[in-house]
Amino acid sequence: KKLFDIYLEGDIEQNEYQERHAELMSHKKSLEGKIEHIAVRADFWIEPMRDWVKTAISLCEIDENVPHEALRESLRKIDGLNLLLKNKKVIASDD
Repeated sequence: KKLFDIYLEGDIEQNEYQERHAELMSHKKSLEGKIEHIAVRADFWIEPMRDWVKTAISLCEIDENVPHEALRESLRKIDGLNLLLKNKKVIASDD
């Protein structure tokens, strides 16, 4: 809209307007494609992320009387975090 207003006011020539307009439309099309790609692929990470967050929250509610095996199993549910239980502490693996 701003570009069109500038063109109507005579601040830029028609060929410069057309070039800028083409660039903006190309950029818009690119962004629309990215949005569509994200929307299509969203199902692949939304549900796993929701489960990950629920598990992480439940870990915060575990008290020190819970057996270490239960804690270890809960930690294993959080995929992608190379976590280890060492000396009763959770540490990130260097791997």
